[in-house]
Amino acid sequence: VATKTTRSWVYRYKSPVDGLMRQVKLGSWPVMPFQSAWVEWEKLRQAREAGADPAMAKRAEKTNKIIEARATDVKNRRARYTVQQACDDYLAAIQRARTEKGWKEVRRMFRTMLRDLPSLPAAAVSRGDAYGLIESWAHIPVQATRLRGELGGAWDRAIDAGQLPGETPNWWRVVLRGKLKSKGRASAATNGK
Repeated sequence: VATKTTRSWVYRYKSPVDGLMRQVKLGSWPVMPFQSAWVEWEKLRQAREAGADPAMAKRAEKTNKIIEARATDVKNRRARYTVQQACDDYLAAIQRARTEKGWKEVRRMFRTMLRDLPSLPAAAVSRGDAYGLIESWAHIPVQATRLRGELGGAWDRAIDAGQLPGETPNWWRVVLRGKLKSKGRASAATNGK
């Protein structure tokens, strides 16, 4: 096939699948010499005679490559999704549903209580990481329980949004559940006894 600017080797055939005329580009001339085009043409002709449709196979291969590239991209994005991003996205989501005071308190907790976790990939947070963080705040059990609950909500949101793989465990819902007991509020009356 020749146009004003290009010349290409093309294999035209009647599809054994649906009987329609199809064509497959073998290569460009002069990059692909006649002998190479002949060899490629023969391969495709034999595949067609065996009942395959070369154009449909090429299209399916291209589609599979696109699907694989997208899956790799999603996997890479999830691997780069950090605890800080999960917390920021959660804050943006709850800002509409909570009072300003409640939202600011969650933001304060995330800013001051996460220690070294913000830079970790969220999918890589282990049960030990979750336990260690909540245990480090066990001396203020009510605050530790609130932090655990808010981080659990952040993980639920990230999993639901597809930013974390569906099989990612939400350790925040499990660790130290029911074990952070408050000693009650200290008052002037009880301190004097």
